Amino acid sequence: MKVTLNAEAEKFIECQVRSGAFDSADELVDEAVNRMKLEAELELDDETAAAINRAEEQIDRGEGIDFDQFAAQWLKKLAAG
Repeated sequence: MKVTLNAEAEKFIECQVRSGAFDSADELVDEAVNRMKLEAELELDDETAAAINRAEEQIDRGEGIDFDQFAAQWLKKLAAG
């Protein structure tokens, strides 16, 4: 397959390869495609997206707790059986 890139994309890929982040342009493109495939697999259904939106709204209203607090509560519950 032959792909034509715009100048900006080509320059970005060249910089990534020169920096050592990737061994070749092919490796970078393979990684990009794999990430796109993973993102497509992780697309949320409407119910999950709505639940996330509700959670974000709760956080915006100050109804959330920080992770350390949550972890401590969770570990306490687990220890209680």
